[in-house]
Amino acid sequence: MTAPRRTRPDRTQDGSVLIVVLLLISVLVVSAVECLRLARLEKASSRIFQASFQGACLTDSGLAFAKYLLFLDATKEDGDESDHYGEPWAGFFQQDEHPRPEFESGQVNGSIVDEGGKFPVTSLVGEDGAINSDYASILERLLRYPPYSLEETEAQTIVQSLKDWQDTDDKPTGEFGAESAYYRVQEGPSACPNRQMRALTEMTSIRGVTQALYHGDQDRPGLKDLLSVHNQGGININTAPQLLLAAMAAPTVAPRTAADFAENAVSYRQDSDHFEFLKENDWYRNRLAGYNDIQLPASVVTTSSSVFAITVKAGPGKQGRSGLYAVLERQAGQNGAELKTLWRERR
Repeated sequence: MTAPRRTRPDRTQDGSVLIVVLLLISVLVVSAVECLRLARLEKASSRIFQASFQGACLTDSGLAFAKYLLFLDATKEDGDESDHYGEPWAGFFQQDEHPRPEFESGQVNGSIVDEGGKFPVTSLVGEDGAINSDYASILERLLRYPPYSLEETEAQTIVQSLKDWQDTDDKPTGEFGAESAYYRVQEGPSACPNRQMRALTEMTSIRGVTQALYHGDQDRPGLKDLLSVHNQGGININTAPQLLLAAMAAPTVAPRTAADFAENAVSYRQDSDHFEFLKENDWYRNRLAGYNDIQLPASVVTTSSSVFAITVKAGPGKQGRSGLYAVLERQAGQNGAELKTLWRERR
């Protein structure tokens, strides 16, 4: 009787099973790693979103504090309507006269700049469409005096072209003005809008205004720091930049004398002992020693302001930093003052 033959185990089948198991383990490991990565990413995204949300809320709180300071300034008991950089609103989060809000979730800082102390570009054109000679003269001197030191024709080109940009006709002003016929053959805008300037960045499209002149550099400020589209008239001599103060002096005053006057005027108005005199429109003549022969145009000079630019930066940390820029107009209201938002943007 023959013994039955033994069959060898199928090693091929065992190997296939092992390969399938290893593949399944690999898929599970990759899936687990990817799930962990996605979880970490979602956690980081949530953290960033939370920080951004907190930053936005903090900037809104900072803006509310700025409004509070401007409102209090408009309702002063002594009836003083003058505005200067010695008042609490100017210090914003650095001032101590009014209690500052404490934020446990982050830090807030910022600044309030008086737009009323800047050159009002929209006032260059009078109601009759003619150029306003007082403002035109100031802007031309600003461009011709150091540190810009433009040639007379260069300064007149900018002044006349800026007037043409905003008047309602298509006739170039003077010898160096620019209307649509000029811009159609240039790179940039194809026509003059013939309306009031709405954003100061439009200055870079004006004939004669270079990017360097508009933005400035380490040696000189840009026109963006000296001009305003929100100020509708008058220049507050209590907050005007030094260069603009020098340009406001009459053309009969030598540029060097005008520069010295402006430097001394800025020093005078920064002294707290002089704050009470800054409500006088002629303090620069009657109170500032040595310059009683300086005359600034009465139609331009003011010591009060109604438009302010607020910059707020806040956040719980570097990752959640948020910025807010707003321009507010302070108007008379039933409660003494109201603040109207002219511009607001996140930065």
